[in-house]
Amino acid sequence: MLDSKAHFSDRLKTLGLGEFETKFVAKGWSSMAAFGFSSSYVPGRSDETILVEKVFKPILGTADHVLEPMVRRLFFEAYTVAAADITRRVTNPDNEKKPRPCRESRATDRAL
Repeated sequence: MLDSKAHFSDRLKTLGLGEFETKFVAKGWSSMAAFGFSSSYVPGRSDETILVEKVFKPILGTADHVLEPMVRRLFFEAYTVAAADITRRVTNPDNEKKPRPCRESRATDRAL
């Protein structure tokens, strides 16, 4: 989902942004991962100037377009999914289990 171009295209259409897909792709934003880091803006910050200049205006032509809330929603979703993926990779690389000490391992095996 994070790197899927098809999923991103579907989200654009679902949110009524399908007509702007070529603009997103031209900017290199063809997946949730790419769009999530399309600007240095972090959702929740009060100053959205960078988001307006780097995302809203290039895609919509103006910051007060009727579809601005949908672009904002898509950006929030993309950023959240991408940031969660990075956090998951850092906190649990390769989804490996930590080795158990020998004594604990034998006790658990006997209990099974």
